[in-house]
Amino acid sequence: MPLYCSMEILNGLAGAAFPATKQELLEYAKQHDAPEAAVVVLNQLEDAIFQDVGDVCHNAGIVCSIETAEALAEADFPATKTELIKAAMSHKAPEHVIFALKALPEGLPFGSLEDVCMEIM
Repeated sequence: MPLYCSMEILNGLAGAAFPATKQELLEYAKQHDAPEAAVVVLNQLEDAIFQDVGDVCHNAGIVCSIETAEALAEADFPATKTELIKAAMSHKAPEHVIFALKALPEGLPFGSLEDVCMEIM
């Protein structure tokens, strides 16, 4: 299983039929009361047909890397959660990126973008 899969995504898609489109996965997740964080990530997936949850997790990792990298382009690492949120907000990051950063655990130093993405997902 790719590193970028979260329990929210796994639980939100438990029982989903594959292959499935992004839209089908979103509908399934919403109908099965998936956590908001999972729905936010699923909304950011590319429009594709996913063969299994591993495909979803892989694409979610790419989304995290691209959008989070853009939002944190000017962040100085290592950084705290508060510093990351401040950097993303000053870079006018999309709302879902700020939402994800706010969900990061408190008190951890993040040494790199990869550390951030692993915690987000």
